[in-house]
Amino acid sequence: MKVSFVAFAVVAATMAACVTDPPPPPRPPPGTITPAPPTCNYARPACAGTPMTYADVLPVLKRGCFACHAADGMAADDHDFTKPAVAIAQKSRIAVQVGACTMPPRQVPLAPADAQTLMMWATCGDEK
Repeated sequence: MKVSFVAFAVVAATMAACVTDPPPPPRPPPGTITPAPPTCNYARPACAGTPMTYADVLPVLKRGCFACHAADGMAADDHDFTKPAVAIAQKSRIAVQVGACTMPPRQVPLAPADAQTLMMWATCGDEK
């Protein structure tokens, strides 16, 4: 009986660790002056050239969004970006949140090039 309880506790603790947010970055030592974070504002681009498609941004979505917006991710129930129709329907919301750097969370920021790619697709993509 004790062995099965211990095994259950280990499995439960392991599963709980998988669904929690990553830990915040370490605090600087006392007395250290931490610079203010840079402002974040990715503007909607001017549309030119061939419009991007979901397939074009899929690698960026995988890198920056699927941790939460796919499979068992915390936001997958309403915002499963593995489904093209869902991501396409939410392009405007994606642009607003990526443009203001509210998504992805600050613990896992997008590379500037990835943010610009998402902004270009969300603003100028050919899917309606």
